[in-house]
Amino acid sequence: MNTTDQKNYTKRFIAIFGVILLLANIILGTLLVHQSSKMVQTLIRKNMLDISDTAAAFVNGERFADITEETVGMRDYNEIYRDLAVFRDHVDIEYIYAVRPMGNDRFIFIVDTDRDDPADYGEEIVLSEALLIAATGVSAVDTVTVADEWGNFYTSYSPIKDHTGHVVGIVGVDFSSDWFDNQVRRNTVLAVIFSAFFTLASVLLMFIIYKFYSRRMRGLNDELDSAQSQALTDDLTGLGNTRGYDNKRKEINKKIAAGTADFAIVFYDINYLKKINDKFGHSCGDQIIRAAADEISGSFDKYECYRIGGDEIVVIAEGITPEELKDCMNRVIAKTVIFDTTDVKARTNLSLSSGYSFFDRKKDKAFVDVFMRADANMYDNKRRYHEEAERQS
Repeated sequence: MNTTDQKNYTKRFIAIFGVILLLANIILGTLLVHQSSKMVQTLIRKNMLDISDTAAAFVNGERFADITEETVGMRDYNEIYRDLAVFRDHVDIEYIYAVRPMGNDRFIFIVDTDRDDPADYGEEIVLSEALLIAATGVSAVDTVTVADEWGNFYTSYSPIKDHTGHVVGIVGVDFSSDWFDNQVRRNTVLAVIFSAFFTLASVLLMFIIYKFYSRRMRGLNDELDSAQSQALTDDLTGLGNTRGYDNKRKEINKKIAAGTADFAIVFYDINYLKKINDKFGHSCGDQIIRAAADEISGSFDKYECYRIGGDEIVVIAEGITPEELKDCMNRVIAKTVIFDTTDVKARTNLSLSSGYSFFDRKKDKAFVDVFMRADANMYDNKRRYHEEAERQS
């Protein structure tokens, strides 16, 4: 074979190899675009379901079932609204609301957290396949956009169930179709650009895309954690709220059943809060409550504190010894609280009644047994405090 023939052979080989490589890259690129787009859509829809499932878990099914048009704006309605609004304010979504199935494939709005243009109670929602699936008790997300008067959305639906497992409502979380499509489109563009590289580059791209969306999911999970934390925190004091307290009570009961419980309960009640509210106003009463919460949580800084009533604060101290508990209680002092007001006389001493009780594995069958003793001890302390105050007056 002469030199010219060798060059021609080499050129033909390179050309054929180039064509094969180009075709391979086109095929791999097409597969990459399809698979990565499919993967991204799956990940996004899973995250959408995580958000709606978490929101639905916070809604009490029995309370939701009892809401009527006449009870809109009342306590149960407002509590559900606040729980859903936490997700509205802390998670990257368009809208969040709760609807009720009415039969015959009809669903009506019950609670809508949209600040600007909320749906009216009883207004019908546009039907979708995912909504019908959720009505059977299984969470679902739209695979195609659904249009209504608020725009075009992909929506994730999760059922609200009562204690019997019956579906009494559905939480809907709307995600903008533009946001969803942009997430997919961005991935497609990246895939097309990198499809010109060799197969190794395509595999590497898949890894990069996977890592990118894994970080995105971690970020959204952090937002969910923040929303859950907000839902378990008392707005006024920053302590745990009644929902957090109830979760802790259930956790303790499991430990009691397993024989691993070791805890004490300290119950605090603010003295004369009603008189302070009547004399100075509820804003000053709120300052007293915050001062009490700061003093108690600061003294019991290693343990969990909850505000379970207007002026009632409970400390659940796991693993504490009697000496440590006494030391913590001694650090709670009756400091002077100066109200944020122009009235120079608006000041008072923080006064607290307290009672505590340790878990006794020989006689206590549940958390409530320890709680009732701490509660009784607190009220006995409060009674003695008022008797002493009357004798000195």
